[in-house]
Amino acid sequence: MNNQHWFIYVTHANAIGEALPIVSKSLKAKGAKVIGYHDCYADATVPFYPKPLYIDGHPDEQELEEARQFGEYIVEFSPKISGPNSALIPEPLPVSSEYWKTQSEKLTMEYLEKAFPKLSINKEKCIECGTCMDRCPVDGIDIYADPPRIQDPCSYCWHCVNVCPVLAIEADWSHWIAGAPETFKEYRKELEIEAAKGNFRWLIDPDSIDLSDPLIRQRERKLTNP
Repeated sequence: MNNQHWFIYVTHANAIGEALPIVSKSLKAKGAKVIGYHDCYADATVPFYPKPLYIDGHPDEQELEEARQFGEYIVEFSPKISGPNSALIPEPLPVSSEYWKTQSEKLTMEYLEKAFPKLSINKEKCIECGTCMDRCPVDGIDIYADPPRIQDPCSYCWHCVNVCPVLAIEADWSHWIAGAPETFKEYRKELEIEAAKGNFRWLIDPDSIDLSDPLIRQRERKLTNP
């Protein structure tokens, strides 16, 4: 990349983990010069977690304005970096806790493949609308194949599950649904730390979230009783 200037902008859910240092290290290894970092909370949609989530409502207008200002800063900063001014380049902020550092290091593709349930397409439910195929970011679905192809490859975004209008993409989510309350204790602890630093604002009352009611069950009820 011949010292080309790059910046890293990350949107994330409850915790950013080591995203910035990991991406920075990868880019630098390829010869890039990373000159800035910015991250922002963003709402997420996970079938085995409740909806809304703690980060519901993000990014809001304030965060979008902060992102715009970051972009302006990068445009102004990039021409100033040369020779001795390279010392002005910031480093990514450290991960907030050892817990999230460990979690980030654990989330490899190999771990995801083993940890999460396999998806399947229920051919009796499927209406062959093609929405899941169109929305898959890695072209990992072919509902017209015999048998239908899914998760080949897969980035574990579960967008296909979330957009299927008839819930034809199925999995056994029971393990992850059962573990949600414990997981959300760690999420809340992290968000309270960041809120105390002024890095996060609660836009929803965290006590109002029913951790026993995952999105997939909410959608099943809505589909049964529209």
